[in-house]
Amino acid sequence: MEKSLLIVVLLVAVSTVIDVLYLIISLVRNGLTKKNRQNKNYDAKKTILLFLMMLFTPVIGEVFFFGSVLVQKIFFRQVSNLEGTATFDKSKVESRNPANLERDMNLAPMEEALAVSDKQGLRNLMLSVVKGDVTQYLSSITKALNSEDSETSHYAASVLRDELNNFNTKVTELKNKIEVADTVEKVALCDELLSFMNVFLSQNVFHGIEKENYIRIMEEVGEDYYKTAPAEMTVEQIGWLSVQLMEIEDMELCEKWGKRSLELYPNSLPTYTNRLKLYFKVDNREKFFETLEDLKKSRITVDKETLEIIRMFENR
Repeated sequence: MEKSLLIVVLLVAVSTVIDVLYLIISLVRNGLTKKNRQNKNYDAKKTILLFLMMLFTPVIGEVFFFGSVLVQKIFFRQVSNLEGTATFDKSKVESRNPANLERDMNLAPMEEALAVSDKQGLRNLMLSVVKGDVTQYLSSITKALNSEDSETSHYAASVLRDELNNFNTKVTELKNKIEVADTVEKVALCDELLSFMNVFLSQNVFHGIEKENYIRIMEEVGEDYYKTAPAEMTVEQIGWLSVQLMEIEDMELCEKWGKRSLELYPNSLPTYTNRLKLYFKVDNREKFFETLEDLKKSRITVDKETLEIIRMFENR
């Protein structure tokens, strides 16, 4: 009897020591470090609750808690949708194009203002937005064309007319220069033209035949670039071409650029993401899962966009 009581006392004592160590270590690592100082209250509360649970259920509490942690580490540490071959990228992402906060703050109010009857406020807001470089905001300005206020729609039409005329002029000018340029100059001009055209075309300000014609021009520039200096083309530029060709449903050319991207950048995520988009659009299950299998083997970190494409295709 005394021996059994001694064993129980020892177990309780050991459990208490473990609980206290857990409390101290957890608070220091998760609640008191400089990195986690903003979450101190939440982490401390969670830690204390777990500590009390284990303290009042000696042995059983520790077995349950540490057992669940062990099971989680073994069976649930990888992304199930990719069968454990790809992981989330949790690192910080630095934007190459810092936001223009003042301008961006005006865009959403402008779209909301189109639905109300405050004409003077809408006019003032439109004038504020269209000052300066509006190249990145043509899609929002296009929505103002259908405004019931004639002056607002006039502002929008004037801006769009000027911007689209400038677009056409610059595309023609750069394309003519590319045709007579030497290799070094051609690379620089192709870089400039592809980037310039992508900004406009990605905002869907063109429609029908006009849109298709410009996408064809963009593809021709890409083809010239590829034949001149394929290694100089970036995976982003190839991705732009793929996306635009999907817009006009030219899947043959889109797949051609997908293969070129794979040849040039076999270890880059956009290479696989753009091919997955293509096979998703044409509902080609065989090639979709072949591409997915190649992505798994590459061990490339998968982003949210790619995971969403995979989930959507699997749920069809």
